[in-house]
Amino acid sequence: MTQNQVELISKSWSKVAWQSPELVSRFHIHLFNQDHEAQSLFVSDNGAKVTGMMKVIDVAIGLLDQWELFVRTLRDFGRRHVAYGVMESHYLGFGDALMLTLGEFLGPDFTPDTQDAWAEFYGLMSQSMIEGSKT
Repeated sequence: MTQNQVELISKSWSKVAWQSPELVSRFHIHLFNQDHEAQSLFVSDNGAKVTGMMKVIDVAIGLLDQWELFVRTLRDFGRRHVAYGVMESHYLGFGDALMLTLGEFLGPDFTPDTQDAWAEFYGLMSQSMIEGSKT
């Protein structure tokens, strides 16, 4: 990732109230529309798991300037997510739902450059988590 992309990720994330019930609700809707199978992961969840996933993103953003720690931490998250029933196929739906939710909440601030930065970031994040799930 370029320094500009890191700045776009950090700046846009700071505009999103990632712990808000509204964001969690909208993310659920987008995720379940993208990946019907993922719904079984959230039975009687009340938003706690989505808030936890948003916390993973928050942590990952904080580690973007420490690449080795970023990868190691996300691989660890990936290993732990296997116990929650998360499969490799879920990462695609999650990424799509994340992008839709960010677009909805950021509105015109979700510029093409910001979208590209998020796509790059999520690709690195999910790749590391998937690698961790296989160990």
